[in-house]
Amino acid sequence: MNGSSLKFKETLASLIEESGKKRSEICTAVHITPSALSQYLHGEALPALPKLIALAEFFQVSLDYLVLQKTSDTTTATNNYTVWDEHLTHSLAQIQSQTIWHTQLVERIGQVIARGIDAKAAEIAKETHRLIDVWPDEDLYLLEKYSRETKILTFDLRYDIMKLEDDSFTRGPFFPVVEQNLVRKRTYQFLISGRVEQWRATIDAFRTFVPHNTWHNCEFRCTTAPVMAGCGFYRLDVRSLEKEEPILFEHVRRAIDEHDWLGYMLSPAQELHADLKMDQDNLRRAANDFARLWRNAEVYH
Repeated sequence: MNGSSLKFKETLASLIEESGKKRSEICTAVHITPSALSQYLHGEALPALPKLIALAEFFQVSLDYLVLQKTSDTTTATNNYTVWDEHLTHSLAQIQSQTIWHTQLVERIGQVIARGIDAKAAEIAKETHRLIDVWPDEDLYLLEKYSRETKILTFDLRYDIMKLEDDSFTRGPFFPVVEQNLVRKRTYQFLISGRVEQWRATIDAFRTFVPHNTWHNCEFRCTTAPVMAGCGFYRLDVRSLEKEEPILFEHVRRAIDEHDWLGYMLSPAQELHADLKMDQDNLRRAANDFARLWRNAEVYH
């Protein structure tokens, strides 16, 4: 850059002298330090564009006058603006370089944080290994969100629909995830201990709570065969579960079979708010028992 073409330091000194303004007043008005102002006056630095604009506005002069000490001489101004364009281009290049550096820094920080989270997830999973056979309701709710196909053997439907004291019905704690899955065209099989007529009012109420066009995705049957305990089976979207819930996936991955099925036993104690994991051997046996009971069960119409 041809610094001799710029008249900024001379113009600035002249404007300060003519205005009678104190340097402290100028620094406050345009948000610069006394050291920066001194550098401008000695030609040691040239302000960035925002500071030049602020100085021009403070002294009520144009930018071309402040920088080039020119007013309306078009030819001279055009030639001298080349110098100013060089400065502006250089400043913009510096800003762009700083922006790229900042973006790369943020990306690196994000990568470090992600690695730290993954490491912590694995650590937590190891620390809580002793609890891996017990799955609280909160974990089962999350798992059911990733279930493409759900099968439930139960003595009642309290997790999905509840009967109130006035004989009306309300949605149970798991109903939102059931409704969400049905809307996504995921299937449910509910096998209830008892007879259809015993559960008809409850099932009818359940169907009124879900969109009519999802009914075909949800089947109900009732069995009078002896049942010792309830159970549930989820065919999981394993890839999404691992990606979105890595800690939960670490807890359950050993219980998922080669066909992406996972099973659990319903706790007989409601106040526990947790159920028991099935290992893969018990999962196969329980799934076969469920299939046999389902084939012989009374169909709800």
